[in-house]
Formats: sequence, structure tokens, C-alpha cells
Amino acid sequence: MHQAIKPVRHTKMNEIKDKINDQQTQSAKHLPKLSYTLTETAYAVGLSERTIRRLIARGLLCKSKATRRIVVSHHNIERFLTETSAN
Repeated sequence: MHQAIKPVRHTKMNEIKDKINDQQTQSAKHLPKLSYTLTETAYAVGLSERTIRRLIARGLLCKSKATRRIVVSHHNIERFLTETSAN
């Protein structure tokens, strides 16, 4: 006959590791967003995606060169809005 496999008990160290992982996951959820996709940028600024592409092509809005898809940093969005706002 086969013996029933007993569940492995978590050791104290495993419990501590799990707790740390949970805390890291929770803190990551509260981090501010540092960059936005093309769609998110358009929504945040209140313009169309096409207009955002045009602004990037004209050099008025800078995109990240780290990835193939368009990603705009929070800092660049704020800079663009500040520089182009009518005072």
C-alpha cells in the first residue's frame, strides 16, 4: 500500500521569506508610476494618441529609447505641460 504523503510544513525561515515577499509586493503597489504608455500619456494629457506621436516627432515630448514601444516618463510629461502652458 502507498503511504499518504504528508504536507511539508513551512519552517520559520520560509515563513519569514513569505512575509518579506508579501511586504515587497504590497510596497510595489504603492510606488508612483514613473512612465506611461502612449495611450496612458494621451489620456493623462487629454490629447489623442496621434497628437502625442506628432509631439514626439516634433521633439516637444521625449520618449524613452529603452524599449521598442513608446514610453514617456512622468518627468517629460510635466516638463512638456509646464513649457507649453500659457501663463
